[in-house]
Amino acid sequence: MAPVTLLLALTGAVGAYMTPQQAGFHDCMLIYEAGDRDLESLVPYVAHVNDAARSDAWLFDSFLFMRFGSAPSGAQYYNGPTTKDDWLHALDVWFEKGRDIDALQAAVDHVKGVLGPPPAPLKVVLSLHYPHPGQHSFGDVDADGTSEDLAAPEQRGKVVRWYVDEAIRRFDAAVHPDLEFWGFYWMNEQIDPGDDDAVRLAAQAIHQRGLKLLWIPYFRASGYDRWRELGFDVAILQPNYAFLEQHHGRIRNDRLIETAALAERFGLGVEMEAGSIVSDPRAREMFTDYLAFGAERLCGYQGAARAYYQGDRLFLDLRRSEDPSARRAYDAIADFIAGREVPRPGSLAGSRAAVRTAAGASEAPGLTDGLFVTAEHPEVPVTDIDPTTESVDVELDADRSPTEVEVSLVTDPESHWTGLVTVEGRRPGSDDWTPAGWRLASVGARANAAVPKGIVSVPVAGGPWTALRVRFRGPAGGPKLRLDELSLVTESSPAETPVDSGCLGCAYTAEPTADAQYPDRGGQLTDGEVATEGFWQGKSVGWTAGEVEITIDLGRRLPVEAVRVYLEGGGYAAVNFPDSVTAELSDRPPLGPQATSGTGAAPEVPVPVAFTTSADVALSSEREMDGSAHAMGGIDLVSQSPGLEGRYVTLRFAGRGWLMVSEIEVMSDGRNAAHGASYVARPHPDAVAGAKYVDDGVKLTDGRAPGWFDASAVVGWANREAVVTVDLGVDEPVREVAAFVLGGGLYGIVAPPSARVECSADGRQWALFGSATLTDPADNSIHAMQLRVTGLATDARYVRLTTAPSGGWTMISEVAVR
Repeated sequence: MAPVTLLLALTGAVGAYMTPQQAGFHDCMLIYEAGDRDLESLVPYVAHVNDAARSDAWLFDSFLFMRFGSAPSGAQYYNGPTTKDDWLHALDVWFEKGRDIDALQAAVDHVKGVLGPPPAPLKVVLSLHYPHPGQHSFGDVDADGTSEDLAAPEQRGKVVRWYVDEAIRRFDAAVHPDLEFWGFYWMNEQIDPGDDDAVRLAAQAIHQRGLKLLWIPYFRASGYDRWRELGFDVAILQPNYAFLEQHHGRIRNDRLIETAALAERFGLGVEMEAGSIVSDPRAREMFTDYLAFGAERLCGYQGAARAYYQGDRLFLDLRRSEDPSARRAYDAIADFIAGREVPRPGSLAGSRAAVRTAAGASEAPGLTDGLFVTAEHPEVPVTDIDPTTESVDVELDADRSPTEVEVSLVTDPESHWTGLVTVEGRRPGSDDWTPAGWRLASVGARANAAVPKGIVSVPVAGGPWTALRVRFRGPAGGPKLRLDELSLVTESSPAETPVDSGCLGCAYTAEPTADAQYPDRGGQLTDGEVATEGFWQGKSVGWTAGEVEITIDLGRRLPVEAVRVYLEGGGYAAVNFPDSVTAELSDRPPLGPQATSGTGAAPEVPVPVAFTTSADVALSSEREMDGSAHAMGGIDLVSQSPGLEGRYVTLRFAGRGWLMVSEIEVMSDGRNAAHGASYVARPHPDAVAGAKYVDDGVKLTDGRAPGWFDASAVVGWANREAVVTVDLGVDEPVREVAAFVLGGGLYGIVAPPSARVECSADGRQWALFGSATLTDPADNSIHAMQLRVTGLATDARYVRLTTAPSGGWTMISEVAVR
C-alpha cells in the first residue's frame, strides 16, 4: 500500500503562539521556594556552564520567583487562605540580602565577567498569592484599624494593590542594574468559579502601575481559552506530559502536539516540564520530547514564549550530575534556547519501513521520517494500513533493544477501530520473527481534540532486534488505520520489585473499606433505575480515575447486539462524558486493567467489538447550573461484527474529570439481558475526601511493588488488621502467598508482624493454609519487604490474607499467589 497524503481539517481556526516580543521574554525559569539560594546555584540558569565549568552562552532571560507550599500560617500559598504576614514573609525572603533576587544580580555580574553584558536586562516576575475569599481576617493593609475580608471584592482589590506597591517599593530600593521588574504571576492554575472578578481586579491594579500579569494554566484548565478577557497579559499552557509517576504512561507525546495546537489557536505559549529527570532515564527521554517537538518542522513552539517547570532545582542537579546522560539533557536545554533543533529520542530516522501484504512489500518512508501530523504541519504524508491484511516491517539502522514501540496514528471522527496490536522482532543472524509485545487498543478521535491524533504504545522485550514487525488484529470489515510515524521508547524507569504471581489482574476485596463519595450501593448499575436529575439523586456511581473497567456477567453465553450506557456530563462540578468507551465480549472473565498489554506473545484476550466517544452521546436533558452545564445522556455501542456471542461484556472508559455512570443495558434478542446481572467495577468508586491510602480494586494485583513509598501504589491501614481476599477465577494449586509490604518506621510506616493465609473453593468454607512472621528494621527509613506464607500445595479458587496490626501504618503494595 503506497503512502497517501492526508490534509488535516483542524477543529477551529489556527491562531499564533504568544511571541517573545509580545510577552517581553522568551524563556522564563520558575524558581520555587528553597531553604537557601545563592550565586552558585543561579549561575547555571543565567548562563550555560560547559564541561570546563565556564559560562559560554546566556540562558534564561526571565525568572519567576514563587511560593507554592505552606506559608508561616500553615495555609498553602498556591490556593489557601494566606494572611498579610504570609505575603510579607514571601517578600522578605525574595529580597533578603545575598539570596534570590539579590543572588540573581550577583550571578549576572559573575557571567558578565566572561560574556560581557547580557543582551537585555533579565526580567523578574513575582508570584501573586491567591487572595482566598475564605480568608475573612487577612490583616490590615491600609492602617485603618480593620483587618481585610477577602470575601469582599473591594477588599480583595485593596490587598492586591497593597502587595503590588510593596513589591515595587522593595525592588526599586535595591540596586539591580541588570534586572527589570516585569510583573506578577497568578498562582492558581485554573479559574475557580467566582474568580473572574478577582483576576480582573488584580490585572487592573498591576496594569495601573505599568507592569504585567502572567498565568500558566494546566492542560485544558478552566479559563485557559479566555485568558485575554480575564485580563492576563501572557498565558503559557502546561502539557502535563512529563509526570510519569502520576500517569504511568497513559499520556504519550501526542499530548505535546495537542497542547501546541491549543496554545497556537488561543495565542498562548507552551511550558517545558521536567519530572524525575536526574534519576530516571525515561523521564529524561520525555523531557527531551518537549524540546524536540518544539522544532519548526514539528510543532513550532521553539519560537514562542515559554516557561520552564523544574521542581525545586532539577536543572541545577542536571548540571552537577556525574551521569553523562543527565549532563547531555542540560546541554540540550541550551541548544533549545539557542534555537538549535534537539533530536527526538526514539526517532527511527535512518531505518527503512515497508507495508507488507501476502503479495509483497512496498516502501513507506513516511513512517520513519521523523515527521508527525500537527497543527503546524497538517500536510505530512500518512500511510493507510488495512489491519486485516497488512503489517508494517521496519529494518532498523542499528541493533536496538527498545522498551516500547509507539505507533502514531491520525484518527478519523467518523470511524473507529478496536483490536490487538502486536510487535515481533528479528534478532541478529536470524530470519525468524519472535513475539516481543502486545496491546489491546482503541483508535478513534477524542472528543474536542484540536488535532485528531493518538498513539498506541506496545511494550516490548527480548532484544536486541535488527528488525521489527507491527501487526494489527481486529473485527473484519473495520476501517483502515492511518499511520504517520513509528518510534521507539529506548529508556525505562528504575525497575520496581519484580512480582512473580499467578494472580495478576485477579479481582479481590480489601477490608476494611473506605466509604465512596458516589458509591455503588449494590447492583446499582443494572437495577433498571436511570438517574434523571443528576448525581445528587444517588442513582449514579462516580470515579475520577482516568480509566475505568466494568465487566457484566450475563450468566450464560448470549448473542449481543448492542450496549447502552446512561451517563452524566456537561462539565458542571467537573462531571464529563468520557472521552471514549470500548466494549469487549468474551466467554471467560477478562484479565484486569493492567493486562491490556504485555511483553512476549499475546495471550488469548477478548478483542474489542465496539468503540465510541462522547461526541456520540445522545442527550436526554441539559440544564445550566452555576455557569456550567449539567447533562444527562446515553451512549450506544453497536458491534462492528453482527452475530457475536459471549457471556461477559466488559466496558472500558477513558474518563476526564468525574465519570458518572447510572445504568448499563446489554441488548440480546431485543431484551435487556443485563437487568439484575452481577458485575465487577475496577477501580472502585472514589473514596470520600480525606480518606488515605484506600484500595481501588486494582493496586494489589497490578504487578507494581515499588521499593519506596508511592501513595499511588499502596493500600494502607492505620494500626489495624488488614484482610485481602483474592478470587483466582478458577481452582488453582496454591503453594505460596506473599504480601509486598513497606516497613522501617519512616512516616509511621511499620511492617506487619505476622500474617495468616486461608484458602477456599467456594468463598464460604475456609481452611488454614499457613502463617508467617516478619521483623521491622525500625531504622526510621523505608524498606520494601515480603511477608511470605508457605504451606502444603492445595487447590483453591479463593485466597484470604490477614495481617496483624503493625502499631503504625500497614502498607501493602501487592499480593502474590504462587
